[in-house]
Amino acid sequence: MTPDTDKPTRMTPGEAFDWAYWKDRARAADADRDRFAKRVEVLEAALEPFADIADAPALSTRRRPMGEAFDFTIGQRVEKFTGEARWNGVIVAAYLTIQRKMRYVVEVKPQGFQMIAAPEQLRALPDREDAE
Repeated sequence: MTPDTDKPTRMTPGEAFDWAYWKDRARAADADRDRFAKRVEVLEAALEPFADIADAPALSTRRRPMGEAFDFTIGQRVEKFTGEARWNGVIVAAYLTIQRKMRYVVEVKPQGFQMIAAPEQLRALPDREDAE
């Protein structure tokens, strides 16, 4: 049918409607929907261990306490003093691993890249205002 009338349009033999093509497309769409639903189920199952972590700290750029479980605060200056690589930086985030172990993301100064460290690898440095 044409868009502006209710009269059917004439189809030439070369323009015959291909029912098989559209049935295959519909089957493919159904299969895609089923695959997507299965992926969603897998992702939901993978996120299940995190459902009870309501007190995990949110990302923030301001210095604030991160609860009793965390030893450092966002914005606090720290030093990584163990291992081969040693550096100073600022805490920019904290999180719990799947095994519920604490980790800190530290922006290394002056380079600016970020490293992940466990609490036992870090110690607090005095704030610059306090050091002067």
